[in-house]
Amino acid sequence: MIRLLLILALSIGGALAAPRKVAVFVALCDNASQGIIPVPAKIGDGNQPEENLYWGCTEGLPTCLKAGKSWKLLKKEVPTDTRILARCIFTDTAGTVELTIEGWRGSEIGACLTAFETALVSGNHDLRAAAGASYAHNQKISTKAGTGVFFAIP
Repeated sequence: MIRLLLILALSIGGALAAPRKVAVFVALCDNASQGIIPVPAKIGDGNQPEENLYWGCTEGLPTCLKAGKSWKLLKKEVPTDTRILARCIFTDTAGTVELTIEGWRGSEIGACLTAFETALVSGNHDLRAAAGASYAHNQKISTKAGTGVFFAIP
């Protein structure tokens, strides 16, 4: 679902001279702190991005991009902010998009959403997205779909 939203959103606006900047904030799936229906422990540990449902599993965004032929991993790092467990920066093969994905500690879902909201008003990105285990449930946000995936285009 995240993949589809990202592809649709990025197709709007066409090619520009400078790469379009995209920021995605992912609150890792966390059985212990998010009040979700538990997933298997290995993929539901919000402190282990490499095996997490939303990060390291087959459908995790960084994993999907690495597996595809249209994206190139430019940089992988662990930020100094201990709430963020992983950050990956990708570019598409055409060089028209620079995509930064942050994997936030599962118990920091509120801080992850705040970072997304800050990015909305920063003017630093052409597209921003947030994904995680039902933001609607954890942050008391009312959404029609209740999917836990939000994105914004200026």
